[in-house]
Amino acid sequence: RLAFEDSLRQLGPEGTPWVVAYLEYGLGVSMLELGEPARAQRHLDAARRRAAAADLPHMAVAAAVALARVAVAADRLGEGLQGLRAAAAACAGPDDVEERLNLALYYGEWLRAAGRAAQAARAWSVVEAHGAADAGLRRTARRWAETLSVADRAAVGPEARAALLDEVLDALRAEPPWPGEPPPAPAAGGAGSPSPT
Repeated sequence: RLAFEDSLRQLGPEGTPWVVAYLEYGLGVSMLELGEPARAQRHLDAARRRAAAADLPHMAVAAAVALARVAVAADRLGEGLQGLRAAAAACAGPDDVEERLNLALYYGEWLRAAGRAAQAARAWSVVEAHGAADAGLRRTARRWAETLSVADRAAVGPEARAALLDEVLDALRAEPPWPGEPPPAPAAGGAGSPSPT
């Protein structure tokens, strides 16, 4: 966090747009992981605006996904679901495997918050077992799954472990509107979502 803050301070608001957007994104994600969602939201909003203005669709979507995580952390599940669903629509290409794995991971986070822990365990098992998942993604999926009850983890049978990533994201796209979900926002455009730290 301190490194991102120092770099932003040195660059100032007139720094190279993509660098400022990246630093705002990194600082926002750091704040989220440190349990400061309000501060995270400010930086992630700035990252999304700067990325959109600089025609950086991958970064704009990454910031939108992180904002969905902020909403989930603040128990605004309708807003979080909407953001994840929109990102899933934007990350449907064959070259978006890393981005789609991140979405499956965060969809599991939403499912856990929504009280659907067994489905969260299924999503995380798919991420952990996927051949394209890097060590950080696998470690996060395993660590989050370990926070669930033994019964919820045991509910993930062989069929669920063999489920395809597409099946998890199809379930995300098919989620019905959550009570209190806000009107759809304009799509951020493009695809991309850096791996979680």
